[in-house]
Amino acid sequence: MRAFLLLSCILLGNLFSQSDTLKLPSMVFVEGGTFRMGSSNEKEPVDWSALPGFQATVPSYFISRYELTWAEFREFIDATGYRTVADITDSSYVKTKDDFAQVKGVNWRHDEWGDPRDTADGDLPVVHVSWYDAIEYCNWLSKREGFTPVYTIDRNVADTSNTSKYDWFKWTVTWNEDVPNPGYRLPTEAEWEFASRGGNLSEGYIFSGSNSLEEIAEISPGYGTKKRRGVVPVNWFKPNELGIHNMSGNVMEWCWDRFGDYTTEAKINPKGAEKADWRVHRGGGWYGLGLDGWVTRRSGYSANETFFIMGMRIARSTGAK
Repeated sequence: MRAFLLLSCILLGNLFSQSDTLKLPSMVFVEGGTFRMGSSNEKEPVDWSALPGFQATVPSYFISRYELTWAEFREFIDATGYRTVADITDSSYVKTKDDFAQVKGVNWRHDEWGDPRDTADGDLPVVHVSWYDAIEYCNWLSKREGFTPVYTIDRNVADTSNTSKYDWFKWTVTWNEDVPNPGYRLPTEAEWEFASRGGNLSEGYIFSGSNSLEEIAEISPGYGTKKRRGVVPVNWFKPNELGIHNMSGNVMEWCWDRFGDYTTEAKINPKGAEKADWRVHRGGGWYGLGLDGWVTRRSGYSANETFFIMGMRIARSTGAK
């Protein structure tokens, strides 16, 4: 028994090794609740990307404790032969010495700088994944784990609600919420922010789990004194009130929602705009300004965009009605 407990502690303290990946995603139950979503002119700091704030209510759900790792995404590719958007376009945006640039031949197999990754990088977050890639991953994982996929993906019908001039894929993706035993999916923007704030256990921090970004993330250059070349393992740094890691910094994370302006009306389980150019991403990243890691901070990209700083985190509904 003592040996078993010791092993359990080791596994909880270091869930990833250089050669292995988790066979099951580590999910955190988030009890539903009502919270003030977005920012306010009456409370510092004011986040102009998230005005006006409003009351949001979300039902209970699960969200992954960690960002999706490179090793986990590799399992998906190995099992299916799926070609990502960056594979199809044969390019992605990489970090350069002074800025960033689109480089041919770069895809999920590469790091932030466009260098090939190897098995030693398995516990780092996957990058260069598009919103479409994230959706496809969720459906695959649902099937593998015995859940019902929640997304229907039609590559042959253009999504008329996608108004981006830069997305020539425009796959039509439908979220089927009422399927039995619902599987994995992307979090909604409201779910993401509620979890980032700490859910019903929130202490009201500016960042996810702290008022000091250096306690829970590294963003460089542009914030703090520590300098790092790129992303860090997904289980680094102090978790937030719910035990979730890296919801501020490391990589930006796709959400389900189309990006739209906030309105003041209270909302129950909001899911974004009806039409938009972008899908929402949250969380900031290792490269950027400290304010990008605020729990309120929001932005978006076209669903086909792939970047050195763009990753993902998964969620799952409880199935309760």
